[in-house]
Amino acid sequence: MEVSFIFQSRKLQDGRSNLQVQLSAGRGNQKQISTGVKLYKDHWDKKHSRLKASHDQFEALNLQISEWEERMY
Repeated sequence: MEVSFIFQSRKLQDGRSNLQVQLSAGRGNQKQISTGVKLYKDHWDKKHSRLKASHDQFEALNLQISEWEERMY
């Protein structure tokens, strides 16, 4: 089973996107769980699964992301 962060494809009115956790057990067997974290996708560092310092409130949001990451693993 693979667990990863993804973004909801539909953007919010202010341009932010919902961060979701995706559980995948093969093609066609996937489930997305909303984290409640809303952020600007342009400031996402995919390699480290964190927000860059250029995002406003990046420290607080990265703490929330860390909490979700602990649940994932």
